[in-house]
Amino acid sequence: MDLSASPSARRYAWVFLVIICLLHFFLAVFYARVTPYRQAGFTQGKWLPDIGAPDERAHANLVEKMLRGEPYPVLEKDDPSLSENYQAHQPPLYYVTTAAWLRLTGFNTITSQDGGRAARLLNCLIGTCATLGVFVLVTSMGRRVRTALTASLVFGLVPMNLALSGSVNNDSLLICFCTWSLALLFRAKHREWRFAEGLCCAVLIGLACLTKSTGLLLLPTSLLYCLLHAKANENRLKAISLLTIVIVPVLIVAPWWLRNTQVYGEPLVTERFSQTFRPDFGESRFRSRLSTYLWARQLGEYTVESATGVFGYFDIHYRNLKVPAVLAWVVLIMATIGALAAWWAGYQREVVAGLIFFGLVLAAYIKFNTIYAQPQARYLFPGLGVIAWLVAEGLGKFHPRIIGLWLLVYLPLNVTTLG
Repeated sequence: MDLSASPSARRYAWVFLVIICLLHFFLAVFYARVTPYRQAGFTQGKWLPDIGAPDERAHANLVEKMLRGEPYPVLEKDDPSLSENYQAHQPPLYYVTTAAWLRLTGFNTITSQDGGRAARLLNCLIGTCATLGVFVLVTSMGRRVRTALTASLVFGLVPMNLALSGSVNNDSLLICFCTWSLALLFRAKHREWRFAEGLCCAVLIGLACLTKSTGLLLLPTSLLYCLLHAKANENRLKAISLLTIVIVPVLIVAPWWLRNTQVYGEPLVTERFSQTFRPDFGESRFRSRLSTYLWARQLGEYTVESATGVFGYFDIHYRNLKVPAVLAWVVLIMATIGALAAWWAGYQREVVAGLIFFGLVLAAYIKFNTIYAQPQARYLFPGLGVIAWLVAEGLGKFHPRIIGLWLLVYLPLNVTTLG
């Protein structure tokens, strides 16, 4: 099935896409409803002021400051309220946007249950937009619509992705911007680099950088993709003009970097972050091959589990954690097969760009976890769109209607989680 097929086939394709997007939206809404909001309680034997989604309280506190019109907070290691303000180093776009959404929907605070639900609803919409972006990412390369629908379903039904869409955080907006940036990047190439699409891609990359610093990883990815395309077409002049895809994002994020330089003495706040938060691991953690192996094993297991089977503060588990382990192997195998299939089908530059972006995200994740114990798969989700595409390519090599099997596995999985 492709977009040039008969009108009835195209109509069915759009119907399936709408169903997938609605499925993500309503499942995310259910996740939002069953997840506690600003509710204190015990978790893993410790009392916490909030046992809801991880870091949600701190994100909501930043939104509250924007609602009140207060100056943007500064990360201070001696801040007596650091436990409430530890997200102060984050770029401002998500918090300003959520504050504007709450005002638009008639709320003047996010600390109430109704205000929190309204803020979560915004992320449900953002996650749905990202699911649509995966479809555009795959079809923009000229791939079959069935592959694009499968990729959207793979992306939209990942349990932790749904949990993110159902909570207050800046990850969902980052994931959305990363997905659409890559979609427009690939689309611009296949439409002979039309200026409007290239400019939209550059703007989205800039907005991703204003959402979370991980968005910066789109800069080398997009530049490399442009240069590969220019080299393949022997067009160096066009490669120079495509540098705007890097220049425009830098111009968008430059005021934030300037503000950070004035406040912290550095644009990315990395030094202040390391001064504020003590490392969880010292050099002794990697003193031998055995200790390094144990660290790597724990990182891998926790990452796999937190993508599918562990929620909250690692205190809500599936009864059988073999399920996420098996699914992780399926995803790895299918993504590998899909990458090879797309490469042989003539999409080498897209495969290279996608894997480099995900590789950069993975490298940053591993590096961060050598310092801090944060083995949470959500930090890898900016590259989830790429993985979903490659998994869909791999699944398509086995049966053209494999989308039904994926739905039969992941829909009950999410229903079980919500139960």
